Amino acid sequence: MYGLIHRAVRQMATDRLGAEQWRVLSRAADVHDDDMISAKVYSDETTMRLIGAVSAELDVPMEDMLEQFGQYWVRFAGESAYAPMLDLAGSNLLDCLFNLDRLHSGIKLTLPDAELPSFSVLDHGRGYVNVRYSSVRVGLEPFVKGLLAGLLARFDLVGSVVAIGPSDLGIVFHVVFES
Repeated sequence: MYGLIHRAVRQMATDRLGAEQWRVLSRAADVHDDDMISAKVYSDETTMRLIGAVSAELDVPMEDMLEQFGQYWVRFAGESAYAPMLDLAGSNLLDCLFNLDRLHSGIKLTLPDAELPSFSVLDHGRGYVNVRYSSVRVGLEPFVKGLLAGLLARFDLVGSVVAIGPSDLGIVFHVVFES
């Protein structure tokens, strides 16, 4: 993953635990300032070690922590240097979901070594959308569920996200919202 993700984990941990506890956690997870360079790609192991340390400190199961971090990431990205790109992705949930791969293509120009996921809208109607997520990474489905919930919040929608099962090319999420 890339350094901006690490910066978001650091900010979430600092918000919840304070700056001093973040320093303790990051040392214990063997994550240092040079692992926080926004436009650099890092191993997934480093990222998961960091999120795992926050999960353990907060006594939150890793799956729940990943989901919470997914929601946090949307807010964080919306306030970061990537905010203009996120704004360009769309002014409503459906447009944003249709444009996520385009957004990732823009990020890929800056971070050519990043392995970014793919999202595709399979079906949508009044108050729902089915989204397929595919990635070379395994186990990030709770993070994606949180991302989708974060997008609901970004567009002031009340709803829920459920993984409805694997498809031939990824995991399908059913997003239901009040329209």
